[in-house]
Amino acid sequence: MSGSRSDTQLGPRIVAIEDAVARTIEADAVGEVGAEELRRLVSAAVRLYAAACEREGVELMPVTGDISTTEAVRLSVALARSQNLSPFDLALWFRQVTPETAR
Repeated sequence: MSGSRSDTQLGPRIVAIEDAVARTIEADAVGEVGAEELRRLVSAAVRLYAAACEREGVELMPVTGDISTTEAVRLSVALARSQNLSPFDLALWFRQVTPETAR
């Protein structure tokens, strides 16, 4: 059944994952999530985001106002460090996509 339409409809699954994450945070149970599980979740989200941007040909806004600046920067820095990127490297990427081309 690989590749069937039902296998690729992530909408309801994403909502379920989002709800589970919110409940985990609200219950102060973040410590129950292993580092490897967290890496898998973030990696999957990053791959999905990158593929969607590539498909659309523009930078999609990855979040709305529902996360704080601190949360956004914390993940941004962690992602940059995980790829051994410097602020200079990031500056080069900032030039490639402008806010005018993002949606």
